[in-house]
Amino acid sequence: MKRFELGAPLQKPEDELLPLLLAHPEYRDGYKYHWDDEPIHGPYRQDAVTAESFELVSPSEARAILTTWLDYLGPLDELASARELADVFRMIERSALIFHLPALGKDAEFELNLLDEFLEFVVMGPEGQVVVLVVAED
Repeated sequence: MKRFELGAPLQKPEDELLPLLLAHPEYRDGYKYHWDDEPIHGPYRQDAVTAESFELVSPSEARAILTTWLDYLGPLDELASARELADVFRMIERSALIFHLPALGKDAEFELNLLDEFLEFVVMGPEGQVVVLVVAED
């Protein structure tokens, strides 16, 4: 999880949040694999991830997406992962706004992508001043 402080609440978070996040230097991240000289985000070229790539979802939809993804991967082995997961579910329930990045397809992937699975939510807290990027990869 990555935490971003907005400072003041946005006037129209549905429209303003994603462009701000995508422009932030900390959004760029290869996660499991670090390619310092490549503009990537997870398995994708960073230019392929746009605000329009995301879908607005409800807490129940986000929970269902995450649960399906976890069921596909199998049981969690580590207690730390189970605690983190409980924190993610609480955050989803208390959120003011949730965006999900669906799979963007092979054309959007970085040519040396080594990630098999990738899941991302952008979760805005209830006060509208904190945004958490929830990412899971395998």
